Amino acid sequence: MVWSLSRWRPRHLLFSWLTYWVGLAGVTLGPAIPAILRATSADGKGSINASYGDTGMNVTVLADGATAWSGAASLTEIALWIVGPPLLLWLVWFARRKPRDEQLSAPNAKTVSAGEAQSLDVGRQRERSKATPN
Repeated sequence: MVWSLSRWRPRHLLFSWLTYWVGLAGVTLGPAIPAILRATSADGKGSINASYGDTGMNVTVLADGATAWSGAASLTEIALWIVGPPLLLWLVWFARRKPRDEQLSAPNAKTVSAGEAQSLDVGRQRERSKATPN
């Protein structure tokens, strides 16, 4: 089966978003985890500071009196990293989707000619008129 966004369903899109967010958290916070574990261990003396100010979000991890890890990002940057790629993927997915008429049509559906459609419609009208009391 060929990988194609047009074959994706909403659950595939949601799974790709979750995978992206887990990967983003791992890449951005991965280096901080060992420093946080060192700072919070029983034998080490350390602290973790998170603040938000004019320069954006700042996180600093101190272990044994020295900076073990430091990170900073603006609120706009954080929002774009969290929302940007999933939104772009959704736009591409939405543009590549098949029209609803194509999705609803069965792959082996019989093509009905105009004459057959008209006779079917006349038959339905006769059935309705018989069922409706005068």
